[in-house]
Amino acid sequence: MANANIPIGFELISPLDAPCFDYEVANGAALAKGDIVYLDSDGRASDTASGVALGVAMDNVRDGYTDAVNATGATASADVISVCVDPNAIFKAQISTGLLTDPYTTISSDLCYDEAGDSGAQYIDAAASTNLTLKIVGQSSEYGDGDKSAYSDYQKVYCKFNPLAHAFGCIA
Repeated sequence: MANANIPIGFELISPLDAPCFDYEVANGAALAKGDIVYLDSDGRASDTASGVALGVAMDNVRDGYTDAVNATGATASADVISVCVDPNAIFKAQISTGLLTDPYTTISSDLCYDEAGDSGAQYIDAAASTNLTLKIVGQSSEYGDGDKSAYSDYQKVYCKFNPLAHAFGCIA
């Protein structure tokens, strides 16, 4: 499934003043605005889901010295990316298969899912739960007309990080 009808992968909805910090980007990582960012073993921003979830990229990779956006996608040792690190932030995203029948229910109270897709166009994969990174918390609206997103493939939803999979999450 491609990421259809959504400008970026994950869009910050609340709180709009969530804490964001610059992280050095791991060499070779492919990250773009709206991507899920992981923390690698060296403390760098990575696109590898084997690390712990750090947050969502709030901009594209840029040169840490000049602040110029890195248009090539290849990362160098001085590249940085701004990451929203709030483990309780809510994001708007697209899910591969609709899960919500109304704004208040989900398929289960404890199911979490993984992200998939290309850099800059990620989505929630309802068929993948290896890393248990994301939790669906509500039904969102379509871009353009603002109508509630229909229960179907490419449904727009609100999500947040599973606190057990987030670097700054806590055990409830």
